[in-house]
Amino acid sequence: MLFDRCQLHNRLAHYTFRERLLTWRIRLNLRRTLLELLSRARPSLRRVGKASRFAPGSWVRIRDADEIRRTLNSDDKLRGLAFVSQMWPYCGTTHRVLKPIRRLMDDAGHVRPVARTVLLATPCGGVDGTAGCGRECPLWYRDEWLQEVPPPADAGALDHRHLRDTDLYATVKSAAKIDRTLDRRSKHRGLMFMPEMYAYEGMRFRVVKKVDRVWELRERTAVEPIYILEGLNCSGAVLGPDGPCDRGCRLLWHEAWLNLEQTGRKGQRRGEAETH
Repeated sequence: MLFDRCQLHNRLAHYTFRERLLTWRIRLNLRRTLLELLSRARPSLRRVGKASRFAPGSWVRIRDADEIRRTLNSDDKLRGLAFVSQMWPYCGTTHRVLKPIRRLMDDAGHVRPVARTVLLATPCGGVDGTAGCGRECPLWYRDEWLQEVPPPADAGALDHRHLRDTDLYATVKSAAKIDRTLDRRSKHRGLMFMPEMYAYEGMRFRVVKKVDRVWELRERTAVEPIYILEGLNCSGAVLGPDGPCDRGCRLLWHEAWLNLEQTGRKGQRRGEAETH
């Protein structure tokens, strides 16, 4: 990407000069740059894909591995979407539908329609949190890989099964304090503070994961502490007339934007404002 449009494209690690040259060479690819500039210059068609048959909030069961394999081609894909390695352990488990995906910005920065697909709260990091790029975004599932089921009796527990650092909480600092950490591109050490994140000023959340390593430039690299907070996903509104993007990527929070506290008890409810 020549220009970052959201946190998805931020480089989070600190690289050597040689590694930075590689990044610049990728970013300055003439064909990619021209395509991106042209795509921004033309009016958005706001195309969306066919809606999923599963409504937000409904419960679905991910089909068994044998059933899913029958839907995949030789590249483990269905209609272009791969059933990736970290999805197999979730086969046979039940999850609530977060939202349907009908339009998204792909990794190359192109906004495109997506049909009959939903997001589930199965993080890309996998069951043990060690897979994926480290950002823990929800995985995408084609309708053909799912079957609707009644709401389970233990729905509340299932909604929180992926929480790991349950005794760590974070309060989002004031907008004024956050602004003092940002450069002219609204970034702090490479990580963009997206406009919608201001809405959480002064609110307290459970920490899902502390990110200290990410997969970038073909290897897993150490980064400064970044936190993922419970329930906070990108709305996709940052794309403006081209959006929204339905990927539901996790919002990433630099340590400089948070007040952290360790507690041995359950904290306030998600998103509750501080009273002091």
